[in-house]
Amino acid sequence: MAIDFFNNINPLSYLVWITFVISCFFYLKKTKKIVWVVIICLINFLTDISTLMCIYSNKSFTTIYNINFMLHHFFWIYILFTFNRKFSFLHYVLVAFVVFALTNLFFIEKQSLNYYTFVVGALFYIVSFIVLSFYHLKNENLNYFTTNQYLLQTTPVVFFIGLTFIYAFRDSDMRNIIVYNNIDLYTFIAVIVNIIYYTLLNVYFFKERKQHA
Repeated sequence: MAIDFFNNINPLSYLVWITFVISCFFYLKKTKKIVWVVIICLINFLTDISTLMCIYSNKSFTTIYNINFMLHHFFWIYILFTFNRKFSFLHYVLVAFVVFALTNLFFIEKQSLNYYTFVVGALFYIVSFIVLSFYHLKNENLNYFTTNQYLLQTTPVVFFIGLTFIYAFRDSDMRNIIVYNNIDLYTFIAVIVNIIYYTLLNVYFFKERKQHA
């Protein structure tokens, strides 16, 4: 049984698990500054484990993904808000996302996979991130772009863009285009953006540890 379970694990799962362990190590060793990032890593870790268990048991994992979409996006927008509290619009963005996600869950897409929640949350984050970046660029605050804080805020951008593109064309044959050696476009993009996402998270953790050594 254990062998069958582990046969369902793909290499990205190990990346999720390793990142979670690293996040816990640096959180326990250092300060509470990265607690929200650790929570995101915990959410992704639990989502991955739960999904694998559902696959092994031949059960649907749609609800697990819907919960992940809401919590994952909420905490990333909250991190953006935490580092940029003087920009009051981020508070409204956060509230707007929560309202939309709950409305979508109970009245629009309901119990099916909540694509709209992922896409809208991703767009909220990306647009807010661009606005903040242009603000610092306009004010010639170039040092801001070299900080670990900015690296963290950059981390989910490619992930959001890549998967938003995929989910926006979920009913299109475009997702099934073979890119290379029987690898379809969806799988190709998902793998690339996840590798970038978790690599940047780990770079952030190591840089944070180095700064507070």
